[in-house]
Amino acid sequence: MKKTIWSKALSLFMILLASSASAVQAQANAKENAGNHFLPEDTTLCANSHLLFEIPAEYHCTWLSIDSLPLPYGQDTNRFLIQGQAGTDGTGGGVDARRPSTYLLRYQHQDSTVASFDTMQVYDLIQPTVEIEMDSALVCRDEPVLVSPDYALVYDPFYTILWSDGSTKADLESNIGATHTVTMRLKDSLNSCGFIPATDSIVLVWVDTALTNMPAILRADTTICPDLDLELDATVPYASTQYQWRNSEFPEEILPTDTLFDPNPVYVIEEEGTYSIVLIDSMGCINAMNINVQDDPEECKPNLQIPDVITPNGDGLNDDLTFQELKYCEDVEIEIVTRWGQVVLKEKVKRADDFKWNGCYKNGSRPLPDGPYYYMVSYKNVYGKKKVQSGTITILGSTANN
Repeated sequence: MKKTIWSKALSLFMILLASSASAVQAQANAKENAGNHFLPEDTTLCANSHLLFEIPAEYHCTWLSIDSLPLPYGQDTNRFLIQGQAGTDGTGGGVDARRPSTYLLRYQHQDSTVASFDTMQVYDLIQPTVEIEMDSALVCRDEPVLVSPDYALVYDPFYTILWSDGSTKADLESNIGATHTVTMRLKDSLNSCGFIPATDSIVLVWVDTALTNMPAILRADTTICPDLDLELDATVPYASTQYQWRNSEFPEEILPTDTLFDPNPVYVIEEEGTYSIVLIDSMGCINAMNINVQDDPEECKPNLQIPDVITPNGDGLNDDLTFQELKYCEDVEIEIVTRWGQVVLKEKVKRADDFKWNGCYKNGSRPLPDGPYYYMVSYKNVYGKKKVQSGTITILGSTANN
């Protein structure tokens, strides 16, 4: 008797199980073939708004999640409200809106025995936010820094990111000393919410002063004159900078982390060759460059030659005082005085070939009498250093004697 009862109970359980499995499979098939009779396929929802759906009363409706679980207040109801994710500030602050929410509507007409499904994805739109942790950062010119802001967690295709340098990547890798600004905005075509763009900035400050302030004399090859020392000065306007001069070329692939530095920026060169200067600042930024020093006797002839006599008599021969050798003379100043110390000429010209003296008082029209005059000339030489020459020049055949 017991065996018969258990046998019947087992048969009934198997029938119910098969019936339940068939129902689940039928529901799955219905969802796979879901159309969009009452709901849109997908839609957007502002954080400070809501969506209200009302299905005709002749349908029996249940609102489900993607996992087919009845949603709160969504079972056996034809009216369902979807509220935008307002977050902590009413516009989505702190909300994770990177993925859309999927909703299923199961509906069945009162005269039908078959249920149908609508499926819909809702993309939450929230106020964009961006925050860079630091206001400023130090950067070496040859060592970019990575700036990684914190953005609102959003569905990326609906938003844009733009840096002030034109980059559209989320992170910025830069070694440019400047103010860098990032803007995050909701695309205009989707911004029915009226959300404003979010911006933030960071100032990158160059600390490799050795590179940004390297003296001009070190940025190109230079010339040394025979038997004349050449002094190279790599001074930059930061006391913490340290220097290292080498009488050889500096290999770019080796950083001088194991070498000694000193605070002396000046190096005296006595012969031609390749030299290198390595600088390191207080932040550890390193710069190195090579300088080729060449011996060129043609460029090192006497800088300025001044004749001993002029004859300002108007015959067109040796009437004026001009400089006969003009190489590497700039910022020339000349003063001529009588034997009693009276100044008869004082001029300053940029280049030596711009100067000419007609033997008259202050280069005017009043001739000076014959006799010796004393001059002093100062100028900058091939190394940019000031040099001074002095001597005597004699006027002969002046019209002042007639």
